[in-house]
Amino acid sequence: LPPIQRDILIDQALSKKYYSTTTAATQTNTVKEMSSPTLVNEPTADALLLATKDEKVPSDLYTLTPEVLPWEEDTESCLNPASFLKTHVQEINRSYESRDYNKINSLYQALKRNGIVPPLETYSKVLESFAKRDLDEDDLDYKMSELLTCYQDMILHKLKPSDEIYNIVLGYLFKGSIIAYKIHNSNGLDFYKIASELYLTIDTENKHHHFSKDVLDQALLAMNLYPAHVTLETAQKVVNSSPFSKKYSFYYLAFVSYAKLTNDNSTIKKLYEEYRMALSADPSIRKGEFQVYTMVISGLVETGDLELAIKLLDNLTLELKEKNGSGEIISLMLSNFLISVSKIDCHKAYQLWSQFHKL
Repeated sequence: LPPIQRDILIDQALSKKYYSTTTAATQTNTVKEMSSPTLVNEPTADALLLATKDEKVPSDLYTLTPEVLPWEEDTESCLNPASFLKTHVQEINRSYESRDYNKINSLYQALKRNGIVPPLETYSKVLESFAKRDLDEDDLDYKMSELLTCYQDMILHKLKPSDEIYNIVLGYLFKGSIIAYKIHNSNGLDFYKIASELYLTIDTENKHHHFSKDVLDQALLAMNLYPAHVTLETAQKVVNSSPFSKKYSFYYLAFVSYAKLTNDNSTIKKLYEEYRMALSADPSIRKGEFQVYTMVISGLVETGDLELAIKLLDNLTLELKEKNGSGEIISLMLSNFLISVSKIDCHKAYQLWSQFHKL
């Protein structure tokens, strides 16, 4: 079934939970009595014939006696918002704790239809359920639409998002843009634009938001899939402002790659020098070191600095050989170097390949 129809089915199933609150014994007797309802008057053949002609059968023909009512009589003249909110919030919490994420949106929609605004903590659980539920895992557009609609509901009710909510929304928007890129979904660019605009707006309002490491990593990756929508300087400023930001290898790899995509030769050189100094101060960031160097070499070539790229490649190759470095790493650097050269001058790339092949 399509996700919308599945939501409706879940909503219908949930409505069954709000019948009688009487004892189990009374409910059992009620069910037995309902199986053969007591008729005050036996319907006549003429009355049934009229019913087949879209005529209403007089209601007193099928009047149920009080003892067989399927639920307790509702003595309240209207909906009790406080009781309705409490019941639904409890059910949302129960579903969240049991990881029954598919059920949560139907409960939220019931609150929304009745004009009842849940607390911020409940919004956080509802938003997270969209990201985690498998109900619409094969429909990325629908999932993202539901998540953004819920977030918009919260903003319209003038509730200020917490850092937890920002991380949920931004994390899944960036992740959604990455997934969309992989599956060739054209809406990925829209997901990224919404995420980056929200990201920058939050940073402008408050420099002390705690973006998680996962959100920062996803933002750096998505930035390289959809370049030119955020300046490199702005992206660095936002990432560096987060307390969870750490300049490890992936940080440099992502920003060198972005500098290459935006044809920023000076920033590539600056990031390379900064990375070499960071390695001396903190050896723990050495993992992925030569992937960063490979990106630097590729970036220098594609931004018009071929001579410097060749010189750096020679130095790194010698350094690796002195350390008994892996031939796989050398092969990675050479192949990426040649690919970048071929984008500028395919004949030059072939000549260089021939020289390397003779070594």
